[in-house]
Amino acid sequence: AGVLISQDSGVTWEAHGFLQDQRSGLIEGSLVELFSSGTSISRPLPRVLLVFRTSTGCAFSAESQDGGRTWASPQPVNLPNPNT
Repeated sequence: AGVLISQDSGVTWEAHGFLQDQRSGLIEGSLVELFSSGTSISRPLPRVLLVFRTSTGCAFSAESQDGGRTWASPQPVNLPNPNT
């Protein structure tokens, strides 16, 4: 799992991150930009969060502090996931 990042409004794309977990495959990641109080949507912080469906009974997530270029290891979160 990972993300595609474009620096030119979608003309070209570059793959970043190669997220894996030995406990389960990371399926259908959903990405969200994280904002702090007082930060405008037009100027987001470079933090992003990926949440994945898995076959372990709970979702997993991973966070990036640099706009998706590098990622922390995926970890289980307290969010039930029936893998449907």
